[in-house]
Amino acid sequence: APLLDGTEQYAKFETMHKRKDGTQYPVEVSLQLTRPGNDQVFVAIILDTTERHDSLQKLDYMANHATLTGLPNRVLFSDRLSHALQHCERNRHPLALMFLDLDGFKVINDSLGHPTGDDLLQQVAQRLEDAARKCDTVARLGGDEFTIILEDLDDLNSIPDIAQRILRSFEEPFEVQGRRMFLGASIGISTYPQDGHDVTALMKYADVAMFQAKK
Repeated sequence: APLLDGTEQYAKFETMHKRKDGTQYPVEVSLQLTRPGNDQVFVAIILDTTERHDSLQKLDYMANHATLTGLPNRVLFSDRLSHALQHCERNRHPLALMFLDLDGFKVINDSLGHPTGDDLLQQVAQRLEDAARKCDTVARLGGDEFTIILEDLDDLNSIPDIAQRILRSFEEPFEVQGRRMFLGASIGISTYPQDGHDVTALMKYADVAMFQAKK
């Protein structure tokens, strides 16, 4: 090692230490060679970085998830879709992207206020996660726009059933501040490889299809 042969006098690295109960925690280790030669002396400073590690994880989560709903945001959605496309290309499996826009949300949000709208969006996010399959990624792009990445499809024939299940999840009214409210949703769908091979193309076709559905 550079410290042992005297070519370097300082080193810093991160590793994991174990507590007496067996749990592990991250540490930063700084090693300083203070006396080179045969009679070497090292000074080690070991810093528990659990708080820093937790803060970084929290910042990373906040950067990749919508604060209101906890769903993946546009950044994380694009990253997951890119990885999903790479996986599908290697395994020659199809993929579908659903672009979903709420019907009637703007009227409710404008007339009853943002707190009511926020409550609705949180409930919508939960219903979408419940209606989607466990292997699918539900994301919120912003406003009342959501996307769902459908992976692990043997073929495209199952897509209509999934879409119908998602639309049926809106049949029951939403309960917000003592009020019963009904919302609809319009869904546009694009598929890989038929409609495109990258995030931009699939988003474009799904967006166009969604506007057609709204009409």
